[in-house]
Amino acid sequence: MQNSFSLSIEEIQNYYLKKPFLKKMYHYYVNNGYYNIISKQIVFILNNTFILLYSLFLFRCINWNKLLTMTEKTGLNEIVDMSQLFRLSLYNWSLVLSFIFFIVCKLIELCVDVVKYKYVKYFYNTVLNIADQDLVTLKWEHVIEKFKILYGNDDINVFYINNKITIKDNYLITLFDKNILKIDHLTPLMEWNIFYCFIGPMFDNECRYKNDFLFINDKFIKIVKNKIRTVAIANFIFMPLLLPFLILRNLFNYGEKFYNKPSLLSSRHWTHNAKWKFRNYNELYHEFHDKIINSMKVANEYSNQFPIRIIGTFAELIVFILSSFFIMLVFATIINDGVLLHLYITDNKNVIWFMGIFATHRH
Repeated sequence: MQNSFSLSIEEIQNYYLKKPFLKKMYHYYVNNGYYNIISKQIVFILNNTFILLYSLFLFRCINWNKLLTMTEKTGLNEIVDMSQLFRLSLYNWSLVLSFIFFIVCKLIELCVDVVKYKYVKYFYNTVLNIADQDLVTLKWEHVIEKFKILYGNDDINVFYINNKITIKDNYLITLFDKNILKIDHLTPLMEWNIFYCFIGPMFDNECRYKNDFLFINDKFIKIVKNKIRTVAIANFIFMPLLLPFLILRNLFNYGEKFYNKPSLLSSRHWTHNAKWKFRNYNELYHEFHDKIINSMKVANEYSNQFPIRIIGTFAELIVFILSSFFIMLVFATIINDGVLLHLYITDNKNVIWFMGIFATHRH
C-alpha cells in the first residue's frame, strides 16, 4: 500500500465483499455518514452521563422534605446541598461503578469506531465517489450499483449484498416465522440474548458458518450452554443494579413527550414479536422501518373501527367539567391576579396548583 488508505482492486475484492465490512458499509449508509455515526455515540454517552449525575443530584442533593413543605420565602442554597452528591451507600456506589464501567466500554467502542469508520468513509468518498451529504437522498440500490461496477462481477447485486448483511437477522425471522420461539413479550434485551447465545455461535468473525454448527457437535453445544450460563448470571447480578437507572432514563426521556401529548399513553404500536413476524427475509432495516411507519396509519384506522365508546363518553364528560373550572379560574385571575397565589381552594393547594392540573387536558 502506498498510504494507510490506498487499496488495490485485488484488496478490494478480498476485503470489501466480506460480511463484516458490508455491515459497516450499510450502517454507514443508514446513519448518513461518518460524522453522524460518531456524533450519535458521543451524544449517547453525554446523555447517559447527564442522567446519572442528574439522578444523583435529585436523590442526594435536594432536601425534598423542606421543598415540599416550605411556606415562606426560601433560597435555593437552603434546599440544595451539592456536598452530598457522592456520599453514597454501598448499593448506590455499585450502581455508579456499574454505570462508569458501561461508559468506559462505550468510550472504547467510540475510539474503535473513529478509526474503523474512517476506512468506510474512504471507501464511500474516494473509491465509490459518494460524498456523505449525498447519502441522505441516495438510494441503497444506487450504492450497490456503484459497488458492482467497482467489483466487476455481474453476480454482485442488491439481493446478494442484502443477504450477506441480514444473514443473522434471517435466522431470528425464521425462529418466529416457524413458531420455534414462543415468547409473548419480547424485549430488546431478550433479542440480544438470543443473538448472543444461539445465533452468534453459528458464525466466525467473518460471518462464515462454523464447522461446529454445521455438524452440531459437542463443542458447539458446549459453547451455547456456556453463553446461556454467562448471560443468566450477568442478568441476575446486574439487573437489580441497572433497573433503577433504566426506569429513570425512560422517565426523563418519555415524561415530557407524554405530558405534551397524553394521547401517546393510549397509542398502539407493533410489538417486537410482530415486527419479526412481519419482516421479510433479506429485508434491510431502513426498508422495514419505512414499511412499519407506513403500516401504522392503516393499522390505526382498523383499530379505530372498534372503539371502546363508553370510555370516550365519560372522557368527554371529564374534559367538559375540567374546562368549566379552568375557564372560571382564568376569568378570576384576569380580574384579580392575586387570586393565583392567595386563594386556597383546599387547605394547602392554591389556584395556580389547580390550574396546572386542569390545564393538562388541553391536549
